Amino acid sequence: MFRFFKAKPKLVPAPLAAVTPRIDLKCFSCDGIELGSPMPGDAFFAKDIDSEGIYANRGSGIELGVEEGVLDYIYITLADFKGSLMEEGRAIGFGRHATEAEVEAVFGRPFHRDVDADGEVIRFHEYRSGKIELQFEFLPDRGLEVITVCRDGVLSGEEQRRSYKVTRAWPPTDG
Repeated sequence: MFRFFKAKPKLVPAPLAAVTPRIDLKCFSCDGIELGSPMPGDAFFAKDIDSEGIYANRGSGIELGVEEGVLDYIYITLADFKGSLMEEGRAIGFGRHATEAEVEAVFGRPFHRDVDADGEVIRFHEYRSGKIELQFEFLPDRGLEVITVCRDGVLSGEEQRRSYKVTRAWPPTDG
C-alpha cells in the first residue's frame, strides 16, 4: 500500500493516552483546530509532538503534523481510529468500510481519482484553490482505509500532477 502525504507516518514506541478526537472533514480541523491555524498549547496532542513536529499515537489511528507552529496535516487510519468523523459539526454517516459512492454522496466528485495496478483507489478532493487537500484511500474488497487532510497536498506540486496524469487546470476552483 502506498501513502500520499507530505510526511512519512511513524509510530511511537508505546501507546499514548487514549484519545477520541473530532475530525471535521469539511472544516479541515481536529478538535476545532483548523489546518493552518496556530496550535494552542492546551491541544490534546501539544505535549506529545516529537522533534519532527509529529504527533503519532499508536493504536488511536491518528497522526497529526505541525509545521512552524500550525497544524499541517491529519492522517487517519480508520481500522484503529477511536475518534469521530464530522462534516461541518455533524457526524458523517460512513466509516471504515465505506464505498466510493458513500464518500461521493457527502463530498461530491473528486478533483482527481487515481487507481494503481493493484486496484487501490485514491480520491483527491481539492479545496481553497488547491491549498487544502482531502484524500480518501480505498483498498480493493476492503473499502475506505485511510483519510488524509493536508495543507498544500500532493497535487499542489506540478511534478506530482504530471505523475498522476492530472489533466485538469490548476489551481482548481473550490469544490
